[in-house]
Amino acid sequence: MTASGAMACVRNSITAMTTGMVRLRLAARAAGRLLLPGIWLIALCGTSAHAADLSKDQRQWWIDSYGAVDASTDPLAARAEQIFGRVAAAADRKGNWPPKLVVIGGTGDPYALAIRDGSILLTLEGLKICYRNAPPDVGDSRLAFLIGHELAHLAKDDFWHKNAFATFNRYKNDAQVRRSLASQLEKTGGSPDFVKIQELQADSYGIMYMTMAGFDPRVIIGQDKDDFFQFWVAQIAGKRTHGDAVHVSAEARAEFVRTELQQFIGSLARFRQGIRDYRSGDYQASIHSFENFIEKYPGREVYNDLGLSHYQLAVQALSACSARQLPFKLPITLDPRTTAQRLDPSTAAEGDAPVRDEPVRADPQGTIGLVDEYLKSGGVACWANESSRAGLQEAIRFLEEAEKKDAAYLPARINLSSALILSGNYAKAISVTEEALKIDPTSRELLHNKAVAEHLFARKNTPENPDALGLVRSRPAPDAAEQENGPAALPAGSLGIGVSADMGNFTIGPSIQWWPVASAGFQASYGRGTFTTYSFRGLVRFGAVAGVTPYAGLGYLSVQREANVLGADTTFIGRGGEISAGAILPLSGRISLLAAVTANNLRIAETVSAGGRGLPVTMTWNALSVTTTFVYTIF
Repeated sequence: MTASGAMACVRNSITAMTTGMVRLRLAARAAGRLLLPGIWLIALCGTSAHAADLSKDQRQWWIDSYGAVDASTDPLAARAEQIFGRVAAAADRKGNWPPKLVVIGGTGDPYALAIRDGSILLTLEGLKICYRNAPPDVGDSRLAFLIGHELAHLAKDDFWHKNAFATFNRYKNDAQVRRSLASQLEKTGGSPDFVKIQELQADSYGIMYMTMAGFDPRVIIGQDKDDFFQFWVAQIAGKRTHGDAVHVSAEARAEFVRTELQQFIGSLARFRQGIRDYRSGDYQASIHSFENFIEKYPGREVYNDLGLSHYQLAVQALSACSARQLPFKLPITLDPRTTAQRLDPSTAAEGDAPVRDEPVRADPQGTIGLVDEYLKSGGVACWANESSRAGLQEAIRFLEEAEKKDAAYLPARINLSSALILSGNYAKAISVTEEALKIDPTSRELLHNKAVAEHLFARKNTPENPDALGLVRSRPAPDAAEQENGPAALPAGSLGIGVSADMGNFTIGPSIQWWPVASAGFQASYGRGTFTTYSFRGLVRFGAVAGVTPYAGLGYLSVQREANVLGADTTFIGRGGEISAGAILPLSGRISLLAAVTANNLRIAETVSAGGRGLPVTMTWNALSVTTTFVYTIF
């Protein structure tokens, strides 16, 4: 049969067939004792199945017969284990058994086989062929396709026909039962053509799985005779390449896969539209586009961007509930590039790396303060709002699926940790960030979210106020009398005491600070030294930069000094306004250092009587100075 004739048969049969796939080995030719390939062909032809064949559905039979290649001692087998893990994570998981790769020894033709217990059997010879005359990355892609092909058989449960034929033969003496079973098998594709079709469909799924796992599909399909199908068959004794009653030719398989890829290439426009909708703020439209694309290509980045769209809808619901924009932003990452672009040579190099969708604070203290302020001002009731929580649950569901598709895919973990924080699941958010930090210990997004989640978890579980930030139940905003206890220095609602020193005027004394909200507070200080000072300031602080929180102050300053001038005891007093600008540096969980430059308009002068005359005397006072304050947060 010519390649075009095979393709016509395939297309016509696919239209008629909608049932699951039946396992047929990838190799074009069976050989000898190595793997007894006649199992499947005998079963599919209706020949009586021997009871001993049942043991071959267990990996141990193959290990006992041919020996297993130990990944701890064989570098190639260890490499295969890593590739298997990536492809298995990306593939469908509909089988009854978790998949496992088993590399076996023996001699003879290369072989790859999926068996009922979830094992993917691969001969060492087949593994070596994948890397023959090829750089490592090409060998990785070849192996990824073989694994993806076999995983497709597992995912689609391609074993029921074997059982059906075994049942058929057990009733060989009952003509009526045999006729009934034969009719059912014929209806569900129990024919060589059906086997061909399902094998080709496994090729189609295999190329999709390997691409979703990040491998290059162009290595497999190639051009003309430069494809993996031709290469694989050429390694087999007998060199069957033209197909027969059961096998599809290598040329037809390659052409079929190229044809199947067109449906993925044609659907790329849906993904691109979803990115445009998301960036324009139309998250309902982006959800629709991503859902349409995911039906064709359920890749990690599609689940990530779909989950992120639901996250943004939840944020909008929170803003609508409180009638104002959410005052804080957690880091999120959009992935504008899909691995499906590799299927299209014209777009294989297009796209961007995942982009940070929200700026990340260098110090999470600013975010923590804003979250605390939001919740104290009534945000906790909105945070428990059913609409926002439903959106967050959808976001978490899709982001968890993206994470399962690729454990090393950081955008999904960053977005998942943000969604978990907003949903109130701080413990899980901490776990997600800790696991992801093992992949990238320097990720600013992950470090930020870990600190925020740890703070909120500690506050939620404070014995004195266990439900301060919890979402166990909806309740009105806390009143002004409620105080929150937390490990961070100077959080919203905190009161601190310390020591303040005026370095330019040589005074030192106690100081007290109160921060009723995250961004604003008050400071009162008393100093003794060259002068006696009393000050009261209102403070405003801003977002942290490189771990330091800048602040500014405006207040009232009173200065007093007693001195003997011209033999007369005189009290000098100055009063006026004061401005300051400085920074807050957390030194530990409860201790902070405040350093500021202060300026005032004081003039300290008195008229001293001497010899019956009043003489004006002015005290030297540094109107521009530097103050430092150490503060301990008591509650």
